[in-house]
Amino acid sequence: RQRQMCIRDRFMAVETASNTINMNRIRLNEVMVPLPDWFHSKILLHNRTMSGNLPSKTSPSPAVAKWPRAGYLRETMTQTHHTRYQSTLPRSYLIGAGVLILLAGLGLRIWAASHNEFPTVDGALYLDQTHELVTDGTLPWSCFPPGWPAVVAAPYAFLDKSDPMALLRASQVANVILGTLMPLLAFFVMRPYLGTRLSLLGMAVLMFLPLNVVYSKNDLSEMSFTCALLGSWLLWRKDKQVPTALIFGFAYLIRPEALLAAGGLGLVSWLRGRRFPWRMLLPMVLVMIPYLVFIKVQTGAFDLTSKTVAVSLSLEAHPGWSYLG
Repeated sequence: RQRQMCIRDRFMAVETASNTINMNRIRLNEVMVPLPDWFHSKILLHNRTMSGNLPSKTSPSPAVAKWPRAGYLRETMTQTHHTRYQSTLPRSYLIGAGVLILLAGLGLRIWAASHNEFPTVDGALYLDQTHELVTDGTLPWSCFPPGWPAVVAAPYAFLDKSDPMALLRASQVANVILGTLMPLLAFFVMRPYLGTRLSLLGMAVLMFLPLNVVYSKNDLSEMSFTCALLGSWLLWRKDKQVPTALIFGFAYLIRPEALLAAGGLGLVSWLRGRRFPWRMLLPMVLVMIPYLVFIKVQTGAFDLTSKTVAVSLSLEAHPGWSYLG
């Protein structure tokens, strides 16, 4: 009887304190949190139970009836824990910060590309393939795969072909868009592991990293290849094997090194599911076959990349130290 009287007095003190702060908000660890409904209902429940105003069938569970304040403190601590580790910034602020990062990165890349008027050495070979694809509908032989020239062909088809800068500008348009998209894809890759705020910070670092800005203003394939790998990873994480394989196949057409990433994720899928990932392998091979046939027809040898065949032919034509000359 004395213990029940003591417990009732404590809960009446808590009720008085909650009335003092307007029964609406309570400060937990310097964070204002709405007072939950169960807080008031539990106080009233125990007060009425201890005063004998409720029938026994509505009494709390034995554990709560024995130690009601312990149950209340446990739930309050749980509420405090979630409040402490949740982001204190509203979701609209985080979305606004992400949009600002994207717009600032896009503006920076447009400005950098507008001041670049010189193609790179490798870029000239890429752009030659683009020109042949758009004007003649044929793919010329090159030591570089046709994936990136096919991407550049999309904006080049809408530009004035008589403009000598059209090919370079088409590659810059593609790279500016892909260079802005790449940090956003990286954000979605990082968010399940780092949370929203740290992922936004990583997105900002990638957006304004000088080397990424340089690759976003020129005519090379780095940005398209990186976006293809990140997109494949996101789809693979959602267990969408066929779209993952198709994007990996196109990534191979940009850079054959994509086979290493595809093989790694395919091995992980195999070990997880205890069965070979045919749904991930077959669509990728179907995308690769036309280019493999093209290499065979052009060189008479089978290889996964035209660069290896080109180097082999050069070594045969210039054996030994003459190759360096």
